[in-house]
Amino acid sequence: GRRAAFSVTDLSSVMHDAERRKALADQSAAETRGVIERNLRAISRLEEEVRGEQKRSEALEAQVADLREDLARDEDIFAAKHRALTEAQAQVARQGEQLTREA
Repeated sequence: GRRAAFSVTDLSSVMHDAERRKALADQSAAETRGVIERNLRAISRLEEEVRGEQKRSEALEAQVADLREDLARDEDIFAAKHRALTEAQAQVARQGEQLTREA
C-alpha cells in the first residue's frame, strides 16, 4: 500500500513537471511566432519602401533621358545657327571682294 501511494505521488509530480514544461514550450513558441510576425511585417514595409525608391529612380531616369534629348536638340539648333552664321560671314566676305573688284 505504501509503495503504491509513493508511486502515485511520483506520477503526479512527473505529470505536473510535464505540464509545466509544456506551458513553457507553448509560451516560447508564442514568443517566437510573435517575433516571426514582427519580422514579416518589417520585411513587407521594407519591400514597399524599395518599390517606392525604384519608382522614384525610374522617374529620375526618365527626367534625365528627357533632359538629354533637350540638350541634343539644343546642340543641333546651336550647330545649325553656327553654320548659318559662318555661311553669312563667308557671303559678306565674297560680296566685299566682289565690290572691291567692281570698284
